[in-house]
Amino acid sequence: RHVTYTAVGLIHFSLVAGFNSPKFTKVLTSTGYLAGNGTKVRVYETGQFVTDVMQSIEHLRPGTGVAWKSIVQVRLLHSQVRCRLTQLSKAHAKYYSIEYHG
Repeated sequence: RHVTYTAVGLIHFSLVAGFNSPKFTKVLTSTGYLAGNGTKVRVYETGQFVTDVMQSIEHLRPGTGVAWKSIVQVRLLHSQVRCRLTQLSKAHAKYYSIEYHG
């Protein structure tokens, strides 16, 4: 029901601002989210995540809720990215710096 409004908000406000941040884009570039269809996929995935979370309190029920499962998936994805970037930083400190990029 709110997907259109969510997409407009994400595209015009949050993602555009994030894509203008050098530290943020360094993370996205290293994960491939800014290559090919990456941006479109990110907008879709983020919109679906927001929709899942906002639909109903029942969707947040631990273990069974659709939104709870989405939240866990996002947390796991972010932890995988952090792990990969930590390894990348150790191997190529000039390319990715944990101190600078976070």
